[in-house]
Amino acid sequence: MLVPRHTMEAEHAIMRIFRSTIALAIVGAIIIGGFSAILAVRSIEVPAATASTLASASSGTTLKGTPNGQAQSPTPTSTTPPPTLTSTPTIAGGCGGSSVDWRGVIISVNRGASTFAFDVNGTSYTISITSQTSYSGGVGSFGDLSPNMPAHVHATQCLDGSYQATNIDVQQDS
Repeated sequence: MLVPRHTMEAEHAIMRIFRSTIALAIVGAIIIGGFSAILAVRSIEVPAATASTLASASSGTTLKGTPNGQAQSPTPTSTTPPPTLTSTPTIAGGCGGSSVDWRGVIISVNRGASTFAFDVNGTSYTISITSQTSYSGGVGSFGDLSPNMPAHVHATQCLDGSYQATNIDVQQDS
């Protein structure tokens, strides 16, 4: 039995396509996409009332209390309002994130901005103070801080990435 030439050419063209890595990649993407679509459709949940309504309607049984025994969408009976979003309490300036506990040296003090530069192992951080900042180790207020003082600083990170001191403990020179 002889096969027409145009059929053989078509078969060779198909074989050349499947030998191409690009074509194989495209075919693979189509197959994976198809499986992903099937999984996505299967993962959609149908509410229990709708599922039972659909099952009854498709099984040929009539539903009582509906015109002509036709299935109707269930009417929601709950009057519960949707949940409201709440935020985690923070202190002034959007601070209250992760806390840090550093030992280092005060580099400089900016009394006008209520901040000080603090060196921790060669990295400088600008730390702000508030009326809630507490002091210990021989200092009682922000005004007592000065450059070159070794200190132990507890602070919280603010939303903007800055730091706000909760406690400053100046270390006494030994």
